[in-house]
Amino acid sequence: MFRLLLLTASTALLSCAPVVTVVREQRATFAIAEPERPVMLTQTKTGLSLLDTIQAFTDEGRRARHAAEAVSAQLTAAGIDVTTVPEQARTHLELLVDEAPIVRDEAGQRVARSTVHLTGEAVDERFTGAASIVGTDHDLYLAAIDAAMQQLAAALQPSQVQETFRVERGPGLEDANTHLLGGDFAQAAIAYRAHLEKNPADVLAWLNLCVALTASGDFTGAADAAASAARADTSALRINRENFAQEARDRAAQSLRVLSVTSFNPAR
Repeated sequence: MFRLLLLTASTALLSCAPVVTVVREQRATFAIAEPERPVMLTQTKTGLSLLDTIQAFTDEGRRARHAAEAVSAQLTAAGIDVTTVPEQARTHLELLVDEAPIVRDEAGQRVARSTVHLTGEAVDERFTGAASIVGTDHDLYLAAIDAAMQQLAAALQPSQVQETFRVERGPGLEDANTHLLGGDFAQAAIAYRAHLEKNPADVLAWLNLCVALTASGDFTGAADAAASAARADTSALRINRENFAQEARDRAAQSLRVLSVTSFNPAR
C-alpha cells in the first residue's frame, strides 16, 4: 500500500511551459534496515527497573504493554523481525507512552491523547493519537494508543510521490528537450551533457539535465546536476536554484524508484 503525496518542484511554477511529471516510490519515513534486525522492544516509564516493575501492575503499565504489543505487531506486519531474546537483537528500542491529561472538546466530549515514543541508537520517533469515546479513562487512553498506531503503520509504508518539473526553453536545447518530452530520457541526458561541454554555465541546461536524470531514476546524478545549476547561476534567482538543489538531494536520499513519467507540451 502506498501513501500518495503531490508535490510541485520549484522549477514548475509556470503552467504555460512544457512539463514532465514523475511519480516515484519514496522510502518509508520510519524504517529499520535489514542489517539492523531483529528488533527488541523494552518498555520504560521511570528508567529504573524496580519502579518500572511496580508500574507494570497499574493501568499505565497495562497500557504500556498494549502499546508494546501494538508496535511489535506493526513492525512484524512491515516485515521487520521482532525478538524477545536480548542476545538475538541487533536494535534495541525503548518504548515510552506519554499521556496528556484528558480534556473536553468544544462539544463537551472527553478527549485523551497518547504519544508512543520510540528511542534507540539511531531512532527517535513519536507517534501521537487522540480518542474520544464513551468509557473509562483507561479505555480512552487505549483508544488513543490505537490511533497513534495508525500513524506508525503509515510511517512504515513507502509513499508514492508525484512531482511536476518545468522543462526550460533556451538556445541550443531544442533537440534535447524534444528527447525529454518524448520520453527518451537517456538520449536527452546525452544531448544536455554534450551541450554543457560547450556551455558549462548554461543554468537552464543543468536544470533540464536534472529533470531527465530524475525521470530515468538516476536520483544521485540529478542531485549533482541541480547543484551545478545552483553554482552556475549568478543572478537573483540563485536562491531558487539552491532550494531546487536541496530538494534534489532530499529526493536522492528518499527515493526508491520511478513508477511512471508523463509529459505535457502546450506548444503542440
